[in-house]
Amino acid sequence: MAGSLEHITDEDGNFTMGCIDNMGDASEALEECFERMQRARLLLDSALLDLTIGYRTRRTIRAAFDTLERTKDESYQKGKAY
Repeated sequence: MAGSLEHITDEDGNFTMGCIDNMGDASEALEECFERMQRARLLLDSALLDLTIGYRTRRTIRAAFDTLERTKDESYQKGKAY
């Protein structure tokens, strides 16, 4: 590709315009950067969704175990009282 991310970064990964020769190169480089940002955003959104679902699942399971323990304790106390 005539204009790409490699055209606007140097060996150390810093931004530079040294290899951009014309507006076509600049446009293509910006398009590639935009596409990469979109992919990164989608990956981040997906990771955040996974974390949210995981947290909610753990919270639901913990609540179920707490209810089970409370029920067992109440049953035990009722049985002991008789």
